[in-house]
Amino acid sequence: MTDLSPGLAAAALADIDQASAAVRRHSRWAVRALTAYAIGTLIFFPAGGLLEGPVVSVAWGLFLVSVLAHVWPRRVVGRGVRRLYVVAAVVWTVLWVGLAVLGHAAFAGKAGYWLVAGVVVAGPMAVAAWRARS
Repeated sequence: MTDLSPGLAAAALADIDQASAAVRRHSRWAVRALTAYAIGTLIFFPAGGLLEGPVVSVAWGLFLVSVLAHVWPRRVVGRGVRRLYVVAAVVWTVLWVGLAVLGHAAFAGKAGYWLVAGVVVAGPMAVAAWRARS
């Protein structure tokens, strides 16, 4: 075993701190993307349930492409963010599909349902964005 001098130990710890700070700095995009999904859901889920025609679908598609264009070149994420995103995306998808099917079957045209359901569906992405901040 080699002895590590206090100076070398301090330098190694400083390098670790710098690397951790760089990962945090370069992974902020994940919080922005998750927040964008939450806000987009608050807008597009109720709109999709209340409005007819292709306008909402086209706008949602453009929104997704813009988020993808922002996210695509960014590869650095903090510890646990990838798993956090996958869990949030799965829960978000199940809620979106389930509440959309229920809404179209039982609450067609009822704004109250679609607004509340939009908040519920946006929840997983909002929570993931909040948890990814740390």
